[in-house]
Amino acid sequence: MDGEVRDNATVRADQRERLEGRRAALEAKGDKLRQEAESLHRRSDEMVEHLPLGQPVMPGPRGRAHRNLLNRSIDTAIKGALTAWSTSAASGAGSPAPTRRPSA
Repeated sequence: MDGEVRDNATVRADQRERLEGRRAALEAKGDKLRQEAESLHRRSDEMVEHLPLGQPVMPGPRGRAHRNLLNRSIDTAIKGALTAWSTSAASGAGSPAPTRRPSA
């Protein structure tokens, strides 16, 4: 690196060290993204609990506007979770995306 001639074993050892550093960094990034995805998934589940499924939208100033805002928030959280899961899988962290848990 500084103009000196290095033997092949030293070069290979340096390459392995750099690769290990990259692998560790990617695993840390994948773990962080997986935690973010789980958090977003939990958040979307919590928002859906407040949504009265199967009921018509209530008339009035808060009915439709509130439902639309809640739908957009749920959509954003789910899309964020899926993006974080796919990015964490691409970075080598590798666990599958979450599935819906049955209600108790």
